[in-house]
Amino acid sequence: MRVAHAALRRVVFTLDSMRGTLDYNGPVVAIDSIMEEIAAIDLEKRSYKPLATPNSPMYYIYTSGSTGKPKGVLVEHRNLVNFVICERKLFKLENRHRVIQGFSTSFDASLEEIWLAFASGSTLICVSKAVMQDAEQLQELITETQATVLSTVPTLLATMEASKLQQLELVIVGGEACNKEVLDAYATGGRRMFVNSYGPTEATVACCAAFCRAGDPVTIGRAQPGYVGYIVNESMQLTPPGVPGELCIGGPSVTRGYVGRPELTKEKFIHCPFHPTYQRMYRTGDLCRWN
Repeated sequence: MRVAHAALRRVVFTLDSMRGTLDYNGPVVAIDSIMEEIAAIDLEKRSYKPLATPNSPMYYIYTSGSTGKPKGVLVEHRNLVNFVICERKLFKLENRHRVIQGFSTSFDASLEEIWLAFASGSTLICVSKAVMQDAEQLQELITETQATVLSTVPTLLATMEASKLQQLELVIVGGEACNKEVLDAYATGGRRMFVNSYGPTEATVACCAAFCRAGDPVTIGRAQPGYVGYIVNESMQLTPPGVPGELCIGGPSVTRGYVGRPELTKEKFIHCPFHPTYQRMYRTGDLCRWN
């Protein structure tokens, strides 16, 4: 259990039938056993004060571990709120849209799916793991449910027939490099918006986006509204266009840091000397260049 190593153990919420499966000695709350008690609460007679501030922890989520040991990233309320506002400005979804939710909630890309729908009053279509792993079933489900928004990885798109998914109005890819074949097949223009996104967990889901058309080169575009991107050399100086350097991300969605790993947080989340408002930036370790 990764939570046990993060020094943040508090309460585990589960179902009564699952209590015996937990290797955990702390407090456990079985949600189904207190549903009647919750339903009996008279909300009209209770007054509530907000307990959270913009800087309060909202959740923490683990990185994929693709570059080493998985790290728990602590995300504040303001980090996710800024991300949601950014994507509302970019994609302008309406309540008529229908959003596929296929990522596991242990992966922060699921927050993009969930909040794309919730922030716009759209319909969220929750898809089982089994269907997400079967391209034919997923393609049928997208058609049957009249889904209009899909956020996924390029390799999954490559296994489906683009010609049979014409009703998709917004296709977002991320999590891995997008190849030219996928871009050309799905970035068909018209009503469809095709977005190649990029972003580390440490900067809250996605911080860069490229709006692509068939024939375009594959890039990660520019920083989304509410984010700033800097490409720096080894001396932390900005590089000119065309010169490779390390990508650093600034803005309100730069998270607090790693849970229980202060030295690594100090190394990766550093002072930002380039912006008067955004005091911190995250060193991604990824090489980029302006083209």
